[in-house]
Amino acid sequence: MNDLGNFPPWPDAMREASMVETIASAPVDNCIWVFGYGSLMWDPRFQYRCRQHATLRGFRRSFCFWSVRGRGSPEAPGLGLALLEGTAHTHGIAFRLEPDNFATDLPALWKREMVNGVYRPVWVPIEMHGDEALALTFVADPDHPQFAGEFPADVQADYIRQATGIRGRCRDYLANVVAGLHDLGVPDESLDDLLARVDNHT
Repeated sequence: MNDLGNFPPWPDAMREASMVETIASAPVDNCIWVFGYGSLMWDPRFQYRCRQHATLRGFRRSFCFWSVRGRGSPEAPGLGLALLEGTAHTHGIAFRLEPDNFATDLPALWKREMVNGVYRPVWVPIEMHGDEALALTFVADPDHPQFAGEFPADVQADYIRQATGIRGRCRDYLANVVAGLHDLGVPDESLDDLLARVDNHT
């Protein structure tokens, strides 16, 4: 395990360069979809023109990086949620951003998601009620020192249960993801099971 207190934030200039490079490769001018699979589903914090249930194929959710500030601490680290490539598919919510707000919403999104580069911003194909689009999302960077890898469910539950950070309990983050997927009508059995393991501990 790395020094869990030593994940310095990116300088603003590095974060801005990442954003500019990513947006320059946007598939369509003035049309940006963002695919949310975690907290963006219930707390996007940006203006959007519309939101739709979307499916992303070839990726799966995973609690695979250390959370030592938002939902944990260096002494009691939690686990953060990201996407990993695989053969599964992931349900979430696609948000179409308002072009008039790009100048404020995109930097805010990068400041939120790209604190220190544990994610990689990528364009991925999503399906929305039979339509297809390329959407921006944030996937895990396995080469980042904050990347923890994948643990068995009972080990994940142990980390999630005991972790609290400046944004609250890691357990509550998991519960919000579970609730969001149930609201969409597409529950994830593995996350339901993980939450049950967290809550059933005695």
